[in-house]
Amino acid sequence: QGRAVDALRFGIGMRREGYNLYAMGPEGVGRHQIVRRLLEERATAEKVSDDWCYVFNFAAPHRPRALRLPPGTGVEFRRDMQRLVEDLRTGIPAAFESDEYRARRHEIESEFNERQTNAMGGVEESAAAQGIALLRTPAGFGFAPRQGDGVMNPQEYVKLPDQEKKRLEAAIATLQEDLEKVFHEMPKWRREAHRKLEELNRQVIRTAVNGLIEDIRLKYAALPEVLEHL
Repeated sequence: QGRAVDALRFGIGMRREGYNLYAMGPEGVGRHQIVRRLLEERATAEKVSDDWCYVFNFAAPHRPRALRLPPGTGVEFRRDMQRLVEDLRTGIPAAFESDEYRARRHEIESEFNERQTNAMGGVEESAAAQGIALLRTPAGFGFAPRQGDGVMNPQEYVKLPDQEKKRLEAAIATLQEDLEKVFHEMPKWRREAHRKLEELNRQVIRTAVNGLIEDIRLKYAALPEVLEHL
């Protein structure tokens, strides 16, 4: 039907938005095929369209960014990004299983434990030098006068001279203050250790991610918008 074909060519050739083609006719007359063939003929004479890729906007998640890429690059870029995500899903957990990470994490944890142990040990040594024992009980820590290798029982304590009792009481009060200072510092030491662990985790992730992304950056080095997104 020559008039129908002419109408299709006329419609395809229009350069204004808001116009559409509607092909109507009985089943089996090849409407879809003729429209597609005419469009393909026209497309061969047109400039190849750029690819458009919508990517996540890290600054404004509700507003995706549109990247304009050379023809044929969009599908390849999408495939590379999908492969990158898959590699990250295995690469990041593997980085945390490395011997180097475990050693550095153990070093941070050991530093905190050693700091805590030394602080408690200092109080304990100071107490021992004054004839006082540092007691660890289910309820916490306490001090008591020493007797030999053990703790002086109440009956023996009562027999002590008043001056010795006052000395012990004053020493225990001072030791208690020292112990409270240690307990006051412990949360700060724990926070410092936690911050060091967080920074270590960031470094490990950054190394794993940057290594995988660098290959893609080299591939798309000529496309600034892709590099910015990466």
